[in-house]
Amino acid sequence: MSDFEKLKNIDIEELYSKTFIARKHLRAILNKDFSKFDRLKALGFVKIIEREFDFDLSELKKEIESYFSQKSEKSVKDLENIEKKELNSNKSFQKSKKFPIFALVIIAMLFIALLFFTQQKSLTTQNLDKKDDKEKMFLEKNETSNKNEDKNETQKSIESKKSDENKTFKQEDLEEKSLLKAKSTKEEKPKEAVLPSIILIPKQKIWVGIIYLDDYSKKNYLTSSAIELNTTRDQLIVTGHGYLEIEKDGNVTEYSDKNRLRFIYKAGDLEKIDLQTFKKYNRGKSW
Repeated sequence: MSDFEKLKNIDIEELYSKTFIARKHLRAILNKDFSKFDRLKALGFVKIIEREFDFDLSELKKEIESYFSQKSEKSVKDLENIEKKELNSNKSFQKSKKFPIFALVIIAMLFIALLFFTQQKSLTTQNLDKKDDKEKMFLEKNETSNKNEDKNETQKSIESKKSDENKTFKQEDLEEKSLLKAKSTKEEKPKEAVLPSIILIPKQKIWVGIIYLDDYSKKNYLTSSAIELNTTRDQLIVTGHGYLEIEKDGNVTEYSDKNRLRFIYKAGDLEKIDLQTFKKYNRGKSW
């Protein structure tokens, strides 16, 4: 009997308790349903099973390599067909648009020429009108210069007083705004955020996976030691089982669950969540 046949005869709960691989993934491997994984994940699960049970699953690994090799070739062909269709579509579109674009360019050039001609004509008319106005103003000015001399002096005096008053008012307004701004700056001092200290303390050997939400990079551990979280980054946390304690700023919360636990750490708060919420924050993925 091959090692793979021996593996199929082992109870799924025993497989899970030794490997901490999700039961649905174990069933998929036993049924050779590799569509649920990528190549690296499938091979990684098989290597864990080999290590924990001292099995030789070389034939199973060859089948995985063959499956993903065929899948990759199919994806390349599909991509080439899509690129060819897009190229043909772009060529057809460019041919159909060539004449309308040329016509639009001609119309735009004619419109610009007409606009330029109209502006030149308008400027010429305005210059002639200004010349006539200047001549009239010169004659009127000479006739009334003596009468308006006293009036102009009085007007200048009034305008000078108004200008001085406006300058004084603007200066006082600027000084008042400057004082208010300085006072507001002193009163509004930003408060520094205080980040919590969070430590995961397993009761037995545990697998822990961490996904950072700022760039979706991942970390995972298989350990019996305590793990301190990096609380400067928002993150998702998933554990292989629920036999652990979580210490947050000296306060300890104890869990005793054979199933996986999932948490989200965001804006300084750690919250236990279900699988649906985990997938929502992880772009639809369970890990």
